[in-house]
Amino acid sequence: MDFLKTVNSSEIVDSKELFATMFEILQIAERSSKKSYEKLVKKNSSETNLVKTLIEMYYNSFETNYEVMIYNFKKKYIENEAKVEYNDEDQKLELVGLGYMYDYIQEYKPNEHDFNIFIQIMKLHSLLYKPFDDMHKEEREQERLKIEKELEEAIKNKDIKAYRTIKAQLKSLGDSQSSFGGSLRNTEVDLNKVEYHVPTAKEASIFLNSFLNPEKKIEYENILANKDIFKYIEYCVKVYVDIIKYQPFNNGNKRTARALLNLMFKNKNIPPVYIVRSERKPYKEALLEAITTGDCTDITNFYYFKICDSIYELDILPYIEEKKGKTNTNDEHIKIYTMGKKKEVEDDSDIKLYNKPKITQI
Repeated sequence: MDFLKTVNSSEIVDSKELFATMFEILQIAERSSKKSYEKLVKKNSSETNLVKTLIEMYYNSFETNYEVMIYNFKKKYIENEAKVEYNDEDQKLELVGLGYMYDYIQEYKPNEHDFNIFIQIMKLHSLLYKPFDDMHKEEREQERLKIEKELEEAIKNKDIKAYRTIKAQLKSLGDSQSSFGGSLRNTEVDLNKVEYHVPTAKEASIFLNSFLNPEKKIEYENILANKDIFKYIEYCVKVYVDIIKYQPFNNGNKRTARALLNLMFKNKNIPPVYIVRSERKPYKEALLEAITTGDCTDITNFYYFKICDSIYELDILPYIEEKKGKTNTNDEHIKIYTMGKKKEVEDDSDIKLYNKPKITQI
């Protein structure tokens, strides 16, 4: 830190250029060590301590601009997801939903709202599934008009049997008008190939609703006000893990939890993070360890690395390129400093954990 202040005061080197060099040195060191990403995030690794030092130095040295970082994040990794994802209709709708979520995160003003985890996760889940709900709403409306026409025909023909059947269909359609997004699950689920008993739907509802308690609000405000940024990150990751652990929604739990994590990061001006394809294995292993054992050390370390990635790619690198007058026509320059590979956006298509509901609805 003293060295960085000396550099700043001497005005010899741009401090962000110095940080870029430090990140690049770390990248070379990690490649030379030949450590796998799984080993890098393990407890007490020297690389984890170095990453934490970089994060601390960054936040003690710069006034971060979250709005610029979330713009770069969405521009590069949400809108361009279509380039690396499947092109079936459901995937397209999912991309639109992801865009809705990150539009909301980009527009969210921390100082203008009382932050509540329950309210925010329900909002994010609603946005993720808004494209699906809108499409199904139109389909249900068309189906309703068709059934109502058939009902009129049955009345006109005085067909009592057909009338009763069609009336039941109409009632059933009316019962299905609720949205999928923002609705808590009411069935029981298992995690596929994981020795872990998922809490019941009732327990999941109680867990999520607990964030409405005043005590939880005070707890969050206290941890947010704490100057120790790592205590805040640990808290956010723990909440993130617990949401996935309880599986409060029928689907989209991980995507919604990751969006909530980024929204919580925004309250502390921490950049948004994302998971690349090559990091799925260590991510899943660390996440499953946290879910099954309650030990969040590795998944928290994983996110320390991801925060460092985002600081470099969403703030420092664009700053350096703008200063040099470079314009980007593609994303080929983008590197993850820990892996040295082009970023690919993570999706849930191959890691969804749900089996079909196996227990009668509560």
